[in-house]
Amino acid sequence: MRRLTMRLMSLLCAVIAIGLAGCDDHATTADAATHGRAAQAQDVLALSQAAAEQRLRAELGAQARLEFRGVQAYRQAAPQKVAVCGQVSTSSGGPAFVPFISILTWTGSGAAPERIDQRVALSNVEATRVYVEQQSHCLDQGGPAAMPRRGAPPPLPRIPNGLPNGVSAGLRRGGPAGQPEGQPVAQTVSMRPAAAASAPPADDRATPSGSERAVTLQQPGNLRAHPNGGGEIVTVLPRGQAVHVFATAPGGWLQVGETEPRGWLHSSLVTASAP
Repeated sequence: MRRLTMRLMSLLCAVIAIGLAGCDDHATTADAATHGRAAQAQDVLALSQAAAEQRLRAELGAQARLEFRGVQAYRQAAPQKVAVCGQVSTSSGGPAFVPFISILTWTGSGAAPERIDQRVALSNVEATRVYVEQQSHCLDQGGPAAMPRRGAPPPLPRIPNGLPNGVSAGLRRGGPAGQPEGQPVAQTVSMRPAAAASAPPADDRATPSGSERAVTLQQPGNLRAHPNGGGEIVTVLPRGQAVHVFATAPGGWLQVGETEPRGWLHSSLVTASAP
Protein backbone atom coordinates (compact mmCIF):
# COMPACT_ATOMS: atom_id res chain seq x y z
CA MET A 1 0.00 0.00 0.00
CA ARG A 2 2.80 2.30 0.89
CA ARG A 3 4.60 1.48 -2.36
CA LEU A 4 1.42 2.25 -4.39
CA THR A 5 1.03 5.58 -2.62
CA MET A 6 4.62 6.50 -3.45
CA ARG A 7 4.06 5.70 -7.14
CA LEU A 8 0.91 7.85 -7.30
CA MET A 9 2.70 10.79 -5.72
CA SER A 10 5.58 10.40 -8.18
CA LEU A 11 3.12 10.34 -11.10
CA LEU A 12 1.30 13.44 -9.78
CA CYS A 13 4.59 15.33 -9.44
CA ALA A 14 5.51 14.41 -13.00
CA VAL A 15 2.16 15.70 -14.33
CA ILE A 16 2.56 18.97 -12.41
CA ALA A 17 6.08 19.42 -13.75
CA ILE A 18 4.92 18.87 -17.33
CA GLY A 19 2.12 21.40 -16.86
CA LEU A 20 4.46 24.02 -15.47
CA ALA A 21 6.85 23.43 -18.32
CA GLY A 22 4.00 23.94 -20.81
CA CYS A 23 3.02 27.22 -19.12
CA ASP A 24 6.58 28.39 -19.28
CA ASP A 25 6.72 27.54 -22.98
CA HIS A 26 3.48 29.45 -23.65
CA ALA A 27 4.72 32.47 -21.69
CA THR A 28 8.01 32.32 -23.50
CA THR A 29 6.24 32.18 -26.87
CA ALA A 30 3.97 35.14 -25.97
CA ASP A 31 6.93 37.16 -24.74
CA ALA A 32 8.84 36.35 -27.91
CA ALA A 33 5.90 37.49 -30.08
CA THR A 34 5.59 40.73 -28.10
CA HIS A 35 9.29 41.42 -28.36
CA GLY A 36 9.15 40.57 -32.07
CA ARG A 37 6.37 43.12 -32.71
CA ALA A 38 8.21 45.76 -30.71
CA ALA A 39 11.42 45.08 -32.64
CA GLN A 40 9.52 45.27 -35.94
CA ALA A 41 7.99 48.61 -34.92
CA GLN A 42 11.43 49.94 -34.01
CA ASP A 43 12.77 48.70 -37.34
CA VAL A 44 10.04 50.61 -39.23
CA LEU A 45 10.84 53.80 -37.31
CA ALA A 46 14.57 53.39 -37.93
CA LEU A 47 14.00 52.64 -41.63
CA SER A 48 11.73 55.68 -41.88
CA GLN A 49 14.35 57.96 -40.37
CA ALA A 50 17.04 56.62 -42.69
CA ALA A 51 14.77 56.97 -45.76
CA ALA A 52 13.84 60.56 -44.85
CA GLU A 53 17.49 61.57 -44.40
CA GLN A 54 18.40 59.89 -47.68
CA ARG A 55 15.66 61.79 -49.52
CA LEU A 56 16.88 65.08 -48.01
CA ARG A 57 20.40 64.36 -49.21
CA ALA A 58 19.08 63.66 -52.69
CA GLU A 59 16.97 66.83 -52.82
CA LEU A 60 19.66 69.07 -51.29
CA GLY A 61 22.51 67.34 -53.09
CA ALA A 62 24.03 70.62 -54.21
CA GLN A 63 25.12 71.22 -50.64
CA ALA A 64 28.63 70.04 -49.76
CA ARG A 65 27.57 68.65 -46.41
CA LEU A 66 24.33 68.08 -44.50
CA GLU A 67 24.00 67.78 -40.75
CA PHE A 68 20.92 66.61 -38.88
CA ARG A 69 19.76 67.51 -35.40
CA GLY A 70 16.91 66.29 -33.18
CA VAL A 71 15.57 63.80 -35.77
CA GLN A 72 12.81 61.53 -34.46
CA ALA A 73 10.21 59.22 -36.06
CA TYR A 74 6.58 58.90 -34.90
CA ARG A 75 3.90 56.39 -35.80
CA GLN A 76 0.76 58.09 -37.10
CA ALA A 77 -2.92 57.46 -36.43
CA ALA A 78 -3.43 56.38 -40.03
CA PRO A 79 -2.05 52.85 -40.56
CA GLN A 80 1.20 52.39 -42.47
CA LYS A 81 2.24 56.03 -41.97
CA VAL A 82 5.27 57.40 -40.12
CA ALA A 83 6.28 61.04 -39.58
CA VAL A 84 9.97 61.97 -39.33
CA CYS A 85 10.64 65.39 -37.81
CA GLY A 86 13.87 67.24 -37.11
CA GLN A 87 16.27 69.93 -38.29
CA VAL A 88 18.83 69.98 -41.07
CA SER A 89 21.76 72.27 -41.83
CA THR A 90 21.46 73.49 -45.42
CA SER A 91 24.68 75.51 -45.70
CA SER A 92 28.14 74.04 -46.01
CA GLY A 93 29.75 74.22 -42.59
CA GLY A 94 27.24 76.83 -41.46
CA PRO A 95 25.53 76.83 -38.10
CA ALA A 96 22.00 77.45 -39.48
CA PHE A 97 19.50 74.61 -39.01
CA VAL A 98 15.99 74.67 -40.49
CA PRO A 99 13.10 72.35 -39.54
CA PHE A 100 11.76 69.68 -41.85
CA ILE A 101 9.05 67.04 -41.81
CA SER A 102 8.68 63.85 -43.86
CA ILE A 103 5.51 61.74 -44.05
CA LEU A 104 6.28 58.18 -45.18
CA THR A 105 3.71 55.65 -46.36
CA TRP A 106 4.62 51.97 -46.03
CA THR A 107 2.86 49.06 -47.74
CA GLY A 108 3.53 45.42 -46.98
CA SER A 109 6.92 44.44 -45.63
CA GLY A 110 9.08 46.23 -48.19
CA ALA A 111 12.46 47.66 -47.26
CA ALA A 112 11.57 51.07 -48.75
CA PRO A 113 8.48 53.26 -48.31
CA GLU A 114 6.00 53.54 -51.15
CA ARG A 115 5.76 57.33 -50.85
CA ILE A 116 7.56 60.17 -49.08
CA ASP A 117 5.96 63.62 -48.72
CA GLN A 118 8.63 66.05 -47.53
CA ARG A 119 8.78 69.72 -46.64
CA VAL A 120 11.81 71.81 -45.68
CA ALA A 121 11.57 75.37 -44.29
CA LEU A 122 13.70 76.99 -47.01
CA SER A 123 11.32 79.97 -47.38
CA ASN A 124 8.82 81.86 -45.26
CA VAL A 125 5.89 80.06 -46.88
CA GLU A 126 7.47 76.63 -46.45
CA ALA A 127 8.45 77.46 -42.87
CA THR A 128 4.80 78.15 -42.05
CA ARG A 129 3.69 74.87 -43.64
CA VAL A 130 6.39 72.89 -41.82
CA TYR A 131 5.41 74.46 -38.48
CA VAL A 132 1.71 73.67 -38.97
CA GLU A 133 2.36 70.07 -40.01
CA GLN A 134 4.84 69.48 -37.19
CA GLN A 135 2.21 70.55 -34.66
CA SER A 136 -0.17 67.82 -35.82
CA HIS A 137 2.18 65.06 -36.99
CA CYS A 138 5.24 65.11 -34.72
CA LEU A 139 3.78 62.97 -31.93
CA ASP A 140 2.73 59.36 -31.48
CA GLN A 141 -0.60 58.60 -33.16
CA GLY A 142 -0.52 62.05 -34.76
CA GLY A 143 -2.02 63.24 -38.00
CA PRO A 144 -5.53 62.58 -39.29
CA ALA A 145 -6.93 59.11 -38.76
CA ALA A 146 -8.05 56.99 -41.66
CA MET A 147 -11.65 57.86 -42.53
CA PRO A 148 -14.02 54.87 -42.72
CA ARG A 149 -15.73 54.38 -46.03
CA ARG A 150 -19.34 55.47 -45.90
CA GLY A 151 -22.10 53.29 -47.23
CA ALA A 152 -25.28 54.21 -49.04
CA PRO A 153 -27.73 56.45 -47.18
CA PRO A 154 -30.75 54.76 -45.60
CA PRO A 155 -33.96 54.58 -47.67
CA LEU A 156 -36.56 57.30 -47.31
CA PRO A 157 -39.34 56.58 -44.80
CA ARG A 158 -42.79 55.71 -46.07
CA ILE A 159 -45.40 58.45 -46.29
CA PRO A 160 -47.53 58.39 -43.12
CA ASN A 161 -51.28 57.93 -43.27
CA GLY A 162 -53.74 60.65 -42.37
CA LEU A 163 -52.35 63.41 -44.58
CA PRO A 164 -54.76 65.75 -46.44
CA ASN A 165 -56.13 64.27 -49.65
CA GLY A 166 -54.21 66.58 -51.99
CA VAL A 167 -50.87 66.08 -50.25
CA SER A 168 -51.36 62.33 -49.82
CA ALA A 169 -52.39 61.80 -53.45
CA GLY A 170 -49.49 63.86 -54.75
CA LEU A 171 -46.90 61.98 -52.65
CA ARG A 172 -48.31 58.49 -53.24
CA ARG A 173 -48.77 58.85 -57.00
CA GLY A 174 -46.21 56.81 -58.90
CA GLY A 175 -43.59 58.89 -60.66
CA PRO A 176 -42.11 58.47 -64.12
CA ALA A 177 -40.99 55.01 -65.22
CA GLY A 178 -42.92 53.24 -62.48
CA GLN A 179 -41.60 55.10 -59.45
CA PRO A 180 -42.75 53.09 -56.37
CA GLU A 181 -45.45 54.39 -54.13
CA GLY A 182 -44.47 56.14 -50.94
CA GLN A 183 -41.76 58.21 -52.64
CA PRO A 184 -42.12 61.96 -53.33
CA VAL A 185 -42.88 62.78 -56.94
CA ALA A 186 -40.49 65.24 -58.54
CA GLN A 187 -42.20 68.17 -60.19
CA THR A 188 -40.71 70.68 -62.61
CA VAL A 189 -41.17 74.27 -61.54
CA SER A 190 -40.98 76.88 -64.28
CA MET A 191 -38.92 79.97 -63.47
CA ARG A 192 -40.53 82.07 -66.23
CA PRO A 193 -42.69 85.03 -65.17
CA ALA A 194 -46.40 84.67 -65.55
CA ALA A 195 -47.59 85.38 -69.07
CA ALA A 196 -49.32 88.65 -69.72
CA ALA A 197 -52.28 86.70 -71.11
CA SER A 198 -53.09 85.45 -67.60
CA ALA A 199 -54.13 88.99 -66.63
CA PRO A 200 -57.60 90.15 -67.55
CA PRO A 201 -57.89 91.80 -71.00
CA ALA A 202 -56.78 95.39 -70.92
CA ASP A 203 -59.94 96.53 -72.66
CA ASP A 204 -62.01 95.41 -69.66
CA ARG A 205 -60.26 98.03 -67.54
CA ALA A 206 -61.15 100.85 -69.92
CA THR A 207 -63.29 103.63 -68.49
CA PRO A 208 -65.74 105.35 -70.86
CA SER A 209 -65.09 109.03 -71.19
CA GLY A 210 -67.77 111.06 -69.48
CA SER A 211 -67.96 113.56 -72.32
CA GLU A 212 -66.59 113.39 -75.78
CA ARG A 213 -63.55 115.62 -76.17
CA ALA A 214 -61.20 116.27 -79.01
CA VAL A 215 -57.40 116.04 -78.91
CA THR A 216 -54.73 116.84 -81.46
CA LEU A 217 -51.49 114.89 -82.04
CA GLN A 218 -48.47 117.05 -81.33
CA GLN A 219 -46.22 114.45 -83.04
CA PRO A 220 -46.73 111.28 -85.09
CA GLY A 221 -48.11 108.49 -82.91
CA ASN A 222 -48.87 104.75 -83.10
CA LEU A 223 -52.52 103.82 -82.80
CA ARG A 224 -52.57 100.43 -81.00
CA ALA A 225 -55.18 97.67 -80.64
CA HIS A 226 -54.72 97.50 -76.84
CA PRO A 227 -53.82 100.09 -74.20
CA ASN A 228 -50.19 99.04 -73.64
CA GLY A 229 -46.83 99.47 -75.32
CA GLY A 230 -46.91 95.91 -76.67
CA GLY A 231 -50.28 96.21 -78.38
CA GLU A 232 -50.52 95.63 -82.11
CA ILE A 233 -50.11 98.81 -84.18
CA VAL A 234 -53.28 99.51 -86.15
CA THR A 235 -51.98 102.59 -87.95
CA VAL A 236 -49.75 105.63 -87.51
CA LEU A 237 -51.53 108.96 -87.02
CA PRO A 238 -49.78 112.03 -88.44
CA ARG A 239 -48.85 115.14 -86.49
CA GLY A 240 -51.70 117.66 -86.22
CA GLN A 241 -54.55 115.17 -86.72
CA ALA A 242 -57.57 115.73 -84.47
CA VAL A 243 -59.39 112.75 -82.95
CA HIS A 244 -62.15 112.22 -80.38
CA VAL A 245 -61.58 110.45 -77.03
CA PHE A 246 -64.13 107.69 -76.30
CA ALA A 247 -62.57 106.03 -73.21
CA THR A 248 -59.50 106.02 -70.97
CA ALA A 249 -57.37 103.23 -69.43
CA PRO A 250 -54.77 103.11 -66.63
CA GLY A 251 -51.33 104.31 -67.61
CA GLY A 252 -52.48 107.36 -69.57
CA TRP A 253 -54.03 105.53 -72.55
CA LEU A 254 -56.86 107.08 -74.60
CA GLN A 255 -59.27 105.25 -76.87
CA VAL A 256 -59.64 107.54 -79.87
CA GLY A 257 -61.26 107.71 -83.29
CA GLU A 258 -63.04 110.06 -85.62
CA THR A 259 -66.69 108.94 -85.42
CA GLU A 260 -66.13 105.65 -83.53
CA PRO A 261 -63.29 104.07 -81.51
CA ARG A 262 -60.39 102.87 -83.70
CA GLY A 263 -57.59 102.17 -81.21
CA TRP A 264 -55.52 103.34 -78.30
CA LEU A 265 -53.15 106.29 -78.16
CA HIS A 266 -50.95 107.43 -75.31
CA SER A 267 -51.88 110.79 -73.77
CA SER A 268 -48.25 112.04 -73.95
CA LEU A 269 -48.60 112.25 -77.74
CA VAL A 270 -51.61 114.58 -77.78
CA THR A 271 -52.73 117.95 -76.61
CA ALA A 272 -56.24 119.22 -76.02
CA SER A 273 -57.83 120.73 -79.12
CA ALA A 274 -59.05 124.29 -79.06
CA PRO A 275 -62.86 124.48 -78.70
